Amino acid sequence: MLESILISVKVVLPLMVFMGLGVLIRKRSMVSQSTIKEMNQVVFKVLLATMVFYNIYKADLQQDFDGYLLAYAAISVIIMLGILVAVIPRFIKDKTIAPVMIQGIYRSNFVLFGLQVTASICGSDNLGMTTILISVIIPNKDHTDDLELCLFSMTRKSTYRNYEILIVENNSEKEETFEYYRKLPDRYPKARVLTWEKEFNYSAINNYGASFAKGEYILLLNNDTEIINDDCLEELLGYCMRSDVGAVGARMYYEDDTIQHAGVVIGFGGIAGHCFVLQPRGTTGYCHRIICAQDYSAVTAACMMVKKEAFDKVGGLTEELAVAFNDIDFCMKLRAAGYLIVYNPYAELYHYESKSRGLEDTPEKVARFNKEIQIFEKRWPDILRNGDPYYNPNLTLKSQDFSLRRI
Repeated sequence: MLESILISVKVVLPLMVFMGLGVLIRKRSMVSQSTIKEMNQVVFKVLLATMVFYNIYKADLQQDFDGYLLAYAAISVIIMLGILVAVIPRFIKDKTIAPVMIQGIYRSNFVLFGLQVTASICGSDNLGMTTILISVIIPNKDHTDDLELCLFSMTRKSTYRNYEILIVENNSEKEETFEYYRKLPDRYPKARVLTWEKEFNYSAINNYGASFAKGEYILLLNNDTEIINDDCLEELLGYCMRSDVGAVGARMYYEDDTIQHAGVVIGFGGIAGHCFVLQPRGTTGYCHRIICAQDYSAVTAACMMVKKEAFDKVGGLTEELAVAFNDIDFCMKLRAAGYLIVYNPYAELYHYESKSRGLEDTPEKVARFNKEIQIFEKRWPDILRNGDPYYNPNLTLKSQDFSLRRI
């Protein structure tokens, strides 16, 4: 009896500790659930072998207990080292490694299988290899340094590989820009350049690019963006593949790691504005809304994935809105058509626009901006009058930090 207890303590207990270590690793989000499952299956096999070993050699163990225990312990150590060797590469490659942000119960991880998507709150491996083609539309005028960073981050960081890139050239003036375009096919085979020859109109340029898109999903993307997480496209696609979702937006940061976009509320600034602007990266915001995937009335088109079917159904972006509010108007059209607009904080990008960019500081810009305000107000009077359904009326519209409205 004493020898049986010693075997349990000296052999079985270390195995159970190893299994417990696997559970702890999973809870710390260091490796995926499937990896831990594989580890535990091997450990169970070792545990079963322990029981069989003891029953077969029970008589011998009673005569030479220390010798057999030493031999078995050596075999167990070798097996455990084999497990570690098999698992360590998964530590490095696993896509569910936790970022700086808290994941907790707020994040859903998607597994993409062709046209099928499943979600698991507890997490799962994200394969990222599907038959779904994403058409990435990037308007560009000169600024090849920005465009290069955008393309480089997508091609080098993204684990999702089935996409095409449509660069819509519009009114570039520098010869170096066209020289850059000529070299693109060799450097970025998935990219091709389309030429827009009319005056600048953000809506019309994107609609023009979409007319060449071959993908089932369109990603509207600014040229001054940089992908942060390698599963950014999968995160956007996971929600966008839902039948009730029309468009999905990302969490975007300024260069100094403060928030540039975390959803849009209708009514901020009189018309619409981004949520939690200038909040430091790492904060979670009011009721943790910065890190929660959720429905909003709108998201920015600086990075917006949309179903091609839904894009065509609502007629693309409204070309009357050449510069301002066209993305907000587009989301409103999608919602009117019965689709949801989702903000996914786990698709993360830098957006290198200046914090002072967009100031209407000339008479022509002021006139254009005021005209587009009038167009938007005429098109969507109800939500401006009744308030954003995704925003608490007890909170202020004078700030984007979700603070209480002052009476």
